[in-house]
Amino acid sequence: MLYLFVKFLYLVNIFTQFYILNSFLGSDYTFWGLQTFRDLWNGREWLDSGVFPRVTMCDFKIRRLANTHKYTVQCVLMINMFNEKIYLFIWFWFLFVAISTAINFGYSFLQLVLTSFREKSTQTWLSCPRYGDDATDSYRHQHIMRRFTHAALRPDGILLLRFIEGHAGAIVARELTTKLFTDYLEQMSYNNPGHSHSTKSTSPGVIDDGPHENLYNSGKVGVLMTPDFPEKHL
Repeated sequence: MLYLFVKFLYLVNIFTQFYILNSFLGSDYTFWGLQTFRDLWNGREWLDSGVFPRVTMCDFKIRRLANTHKYTVQCVLMINMFNEKIYLFIWFWFLFVAISTAINFGYSFLQLVLTSFREKSTQTWLSCPRYGDDATDSYRHQHIMRRFTHAALRPDGILLLRFIEGHAGAIVARELTTKLFTDYLEQMSYNNPGHSHSTKSTSPGVIDDGPHENLYNSGKVGVLMTPDFPEKHL
């Protein structure tokens, strides 16, 4: 899926920036920021860390009496105090972004790729119990839920409903999912003219694939999922 591929590119991007930052600093430590805090914990001063030295030896020349004299003295690099704090903040910011991106990618992968997570999301939006009163109801419920989730909604539909839930709220997402589900039941009924359009079960037997899907009893899953087309009275 394009959505997961883009999130994977985000993950590759942040780890690439980590590599570039360590290469730019020229540090021997892969986790430079953590090593800096470890040095402080062990009592090692930042001026001895080597990446951003505070003190160095400076060479300069002074011309006196037509002669040039070269001097080497110890000088302080005050700008490195600011540079070290800036790059330390950048390093830990990259670390925070990398962890957040990895968690978000893993969560999105589980929600959209694994079928059990997609079925659980549909179950939540439809606000109905996971199992029926008996074995037959349990089989019917699982069968219809799986067909609706994988044949009607699919991963893109689950993703779209999650976006709607995040921006418009859970109530809107549930109402939309309920409407899609009732339309799905109605369509399955009309696609099988040899059977009644009523969604109530007329047989206590186990439901099969194909044309018997219209025998699903929508009353088993709550008021929200009651179809909006009239039922035929026998």
